[in-house]
Amino acid sequence: MPRAAAAFARMGSKDWSKEQHNVGRHSKSHRALVVAGALAACFAMPGASIAQPLTPDARQQDDTAPARPLRPNPEFARLPRYEGTLGGRPIVVHLGPKTDEEGVHGEYQFADTGEVILLAGDRDGDTLEVEESNDGTNITGVWIGRFDAAGGLKADRMNADESDPQPVVLRAAPGKRAALQVRDGRVQEIETVGNVVMLRSDD
Repeated sequence: MPRAAAAFARMGSKDWSKEQHNVGRHSKSHRALVVAGALAACFAMPGASIAQPLTPDARQQDDTAPARPLRPNPEFARLPRYEGTLGGRPIVVHLGPKTDEEGVHGEYQFADTGEVILLAGDRDGDTLEVEESNDGTNITGVWIGRFDAAGGLKADRMNADESDPQPVVLRAAPGKRAALQVRDGRVQEIETVGNVVMLRSDD
């Protein structure tokens, strides 16, 4: 089961996946307890009140502290590689077993934007259940699917509240290609290994 919200707040992108043992099995009741605990802690703070509006200064402070986008992790490049689509968008996935504990971990990257998202969870036979995070701290989605005999994966990707299911269709990729980054609105390769497919944004 996922750890309490306070534990996630202390984690960075490197150790996030280590804390995600048996993920993907969180229940609605567990999430309700986490939310209730967070609300109780909020109301216990001095000066806290229900539906208290944010001051302009507070809004400005929140707006000026966006989460930094993740970058591809070179360690995950050694894991099995998959290519396919998520909701129709092309993605590249590196996913494999953890070395120091049970479970699987890795990341996926959108080929059109270069955005990187972490994955961590469990594989039981052909069944895969993983959670994802776009900042190494907060759970942003859940994958539940099954591998076929050829090593491909068909899954549903849902938001953290299990809404908006989108199909994930992956096939095992024998070769390795370039990792991507976005710079000045363009998708650029940043690492070349084996066969490379050049991907660029539209001018």
